[in-house]
Amino acid sequence: MPAKRKLIGLTGPSSFTQECMDAIEEFFDANFVLLYHGRDANVAHWLDQVDGVILAGGIDIHPTVYSESVWSNHNLSKFDIMLGICRCHQLLGIRHGMGFVMDISGSSICHQPQRQQIQYNTKEPMHSVKIVNPEVVYGVYGMPHDPPERKVMREVLSEKHRDRIWVNSFHHQAVAFNPKRKYKDEGIDILGLGRVDLQCCKEIVELMQGPKWLSCQWHPEYDWRDNTASRVILERFKTLLNAE
Repeated sequence: MPAKRKLIGLTGPSSFTQECMDAIEEFFDANFVLLYHGRDANVAHWLDQVDGVILAGGIDIHPTVYSESVWSNHNLSKFDIMLGICRCHQLLGIRHGMGFVMDISGSSICHQPQRQQIQYNTKEPMHSVKIVNPEVVYGVYGMPHDPPERKVMREVLSEKHRDRIWVNSFHHQAVAFNPKRKYKDEGIDILGLGRVDLQCCKEIVELMQGPKWLSCQWHPEYDWRDNTASRVILERFKTLLNAE
């Protein structure tokens, strides 16, 4: 009898819904259920059925979520209160009391080329992410074997550049990194940082994880076919799914 396919819940809708559905079916070889329900009881029902959840990216987080008012001149668009990749990464940061930057457009390191009217191929990486602990990202992290995508990552990176990956970028808000905070003591692994040159912070958190979750600021579901770094992120999520 063939193995039962995993069932993954997907939030949305968002601009990346189709890419998420494609990744679930093609990369994870799983089924999905769309968690687009207006009633909490319906969402709770499906959360009891799924093996994991992908929280898709989308519009801006409403400022009241992080105890702020709506400010002018912060490049805010429309927003709602919903989880997501990219946005979910930011919401997880807010949930854990991490600093939140409402707008990073003032940084000379470009994180949202659309707002800067830069002509570019959307499948090409935009900026680098500094890997804080390469052995965690590329090597074994609490598993008896080395996932194949991490082996590939180690092979394509030289020792000189093992602390950098290149990623896509579609965001103008971010989770601030505080070098004085002991995140590890709180059960949070800070795995990747991105540069900004803002007065409020010099680096933002691009990749982090907890015991049963993983989040990143970029969109691995968007370019995993072309970007080994994004496939490593999806492989890590697959490892979490299969560990249950």
